Amino acid sequence: TLCRQCAHHCGIYVHVKDGRVSKVSGNKSHPENRGMVCPKGREIPQLVYHPRRLTGCLKQTGNGHFHPIPYDRALDEIARKMLDIKDRSGARAMSTWTGEAIGFLQQEAYAQRFIHAFGSPNFFTADSVCFALRLMAYQTCQGYWSYPPDFEKAALTILWGSNPAYSHPPFMQRINRSRRRGGKLVVVDPRRSVAAKKADLFLQVRPGTDAALAFCLIRFLIREKAYDQDFVTSYSTGFEELAAYAEKFTLPYVARQTGVPEDVLGQMQDLVRQSLPRCISFGGISLEHQTNGFNTIRAIASLSALCGAIDIQGGEPWSAEFQVNPLNPLSGSQFKEMAPAGYAHYPLFYDIMRKCHSLPGIDYMLGKGEYPIEGLIFSGTNPVLTNPNANKVAKAFSNLDLLVARDPFMTESARLAHYIIPAASFLERSELHFYAEDQRVALSQKVLDVEGVWNEYTFWHDLAHRLGFGQTYFPWEDENAVNRWLLEPTGISMEDLITHPEGVVANDRITHRKFKTRPFPTPSGKFEFASTHLRPLGC
Repeated sequence: TLCRQCAHHCGIYVHVKDGRVSKVSGNKSHPENRGMVCPKGREIPQLVYHPRRLTGCLKQTGNGHFHPIPYDRALDEIARKMLDIKDRSGARAMSTWTGEAIGFLQQEAYAQRFIHAFGSPNFFTADSVCFALRLMAYQTCQGYWSYPPDFEKAALTILWGSNPAYSHPPFMQRINRSRRRGGKLVVVDPRRSVAAKKADLFLQVRPGTDAALAFCLIRFLIREKAYDQDFVTSYSTGFEELAAYAEKFTLPYVARQTGVPEDVLGQMQDLVRQSLPRCISFGGISLEHQTNGFNTIRAIASLSALCGAIDIQGGEPWSAEFQVNPLNPLSGSQFKEMAPAGYAHYPLFYDIMRKCHSLPGIDYMLGKGEYPIEGLIFSGTNPVLTNPNANKVAKAFSNLDLLVARDPFMTESARLAHYIIPAASFLERSELHFYAEDQRVALSQKVLDVEGVWNEYTFWHDLAHRLGFGQTYFPWEDENAVNRWLLEPTGISMEDLITHPEGVVANDRITHRKFKTRPFPTPSGKFEFASTHLRPLGC
């Protein structure tokens, strides 16, 4: 099967003895990890069999005390309370919120499909504090996120605030293979991380000054006429504005800003020039946790474009989207017309992500929005711990008329819930995964059952049928039927995936520099150093 504790979906073998998982080992035939298993992967049995794991539904009796309640009765009561809220305050007064504790993507899509089918746009995720900023920044430049870069064939990898030795071990494997063939590694980070210790060059910048370094490199490429001039002339817009802005980022100025000595900055410039065009950048989540993070990431994306690294081997790919049946029932315009909570505060986030931002969502739960949010079902997330201002989140959750938790454990957030429905681990369910870099599809197979636990599809299916829209939006009998429906446009069968645990390539005709034959998915159809998407927003 596949490990589901992060977005890599590494191939694993789960060893079962007497009906119980005994150990986990790596699948050497799976190209994502080639047999490697990280510490989290090796400890999967601890997650599945943890003594504090929840098995069986609970209902709060007051003052934080819970008693057992049968699954069917719990869902009957939840459905009745949801309909009461809808009758009293409208469908938008209900919401869902997903995290990454039990997976995202397909599991997340079930919750989104459910709340949209109920009639509410109010779907929250962990994206508010993770990942979205990088996606949005790349979207405004080129219309897609180059994830992941082609580490293995790169001549130079620049890691910006990222430590893949710990956070993305399969990526570090690829970087190491590149270096064995002569590739170089530069790490930009305030901390001397494990990746920094391995690097050919380490730039220990002051936190939040990465953009100054990016503009220093941009200025260098422009003044030396070392940038991809054909790309700039034929396939980009806003270059003159970028060049004018970059002029002030001289070596002395950037050295003062970043704290990096001028001679080290000069070494960095030389490395970039020697490595063109296979010079790639990979930014970590730490960039998002700066107030200037969005424009920092746009500067880094612009640097890659000037290097000529866009959609080449050893560069930053423009991966094709998988043509599967969509689980999200709403178009972007329909989502906006439903007036999702907080749209006016974060319009770019809503337009690109088609989800709701959690910060205004908390305000709506406290009665400080255009309309009230009175009910929430959250799954695999612990916002009291992970969102800013824990006391405010706890107060908002305590203010709700209906709070339902889906989690394997009794978390800080679950303790506030009126109902807790135990959630399944990834070994107790099945879902598809798509690897963009080589257009491969693989199946995370169900390995075991745990009594008193319900998987995501079963929960949303059963609740939707109680609310009257199950036959339309959740008609499939089980997860396997959902997976078959999702796969229909690809021509790949479930049987293909079961017999090929390393995955099946959906499209083996991967081309490069696609912008030469079709426009970028931006408003201008070009790479945008200056964004036409942002101008109407006053930016």
